[in-house]
Amino acid sequence: MKEHWPKIAIFVGMLIIQIGLAYGLVKYILPPKNIPVTENYIKPQKVDSKTIADFKKTNETEEGEAFENMESDSIIAQRSNVLDDISEYIEEDISEEDYKNSYTFVLDEIVINPAGTRGGKFIVISLSVIAKGKDVDKKVELKMPAIRDAINTLIARKTVVWLSDIDNRPFLREDIKLLLESILKESKILRVYFTKYLFQ
Repeated sequence: MKEHWPKIAIFVGMLIIQIGLAYGLVKYILPPKNIPVTENYIKPQKVDSKTIADFKKTNETEEGEAFENMESDSIIAQRSNVLDDISEYIEEDISEEDYKNSYTFVLDEIVINPAGTRGGKFIVISLSVIAKGKDVDKKVELKMPAIRDAINTLIARKTVVWLSDIDNRPFLREDIKLLLESILKESKILRVYFTKYLFQ
């Protein structure tokens, strides 16, 4: 038994130290418990039903106006972002003078195999074209097979990667304009619109 006394003494000493540390923690480090709870307590007041109804009405009106303002600001911002994104693809309006004697014709569903696809992929394109010139309607009717063939050949030289990049659409429009003007002699192509642009 005597040989265990040193171990017991060490154990008791450690226990006393732990109790002392716990007491010091509670006494000096943790916040005191004697602060009255009611010091920062706001006493409830009686409010009549009319006051509650007025508050609700005012709050709903303000929230509604704030929501409407937020919604309209959000719509304006979205429209602005969309217009910024597509502004470079939107052409200026055609003047009334240019519209006079102009002729609109449609090239519907031209099926093309782009370059490098070996017939594995194809693109379907439909166009609306506004042209101006003497007897342009008769020229278009007469040269429609040549127009379709020329556009098919032009686009078949482009790769799928080039055609799928929307930033290249304005360049493709300009190429088609020049091509059509070379076929329809003494005619001006005012606009070329893609009404269908589909990869399959």
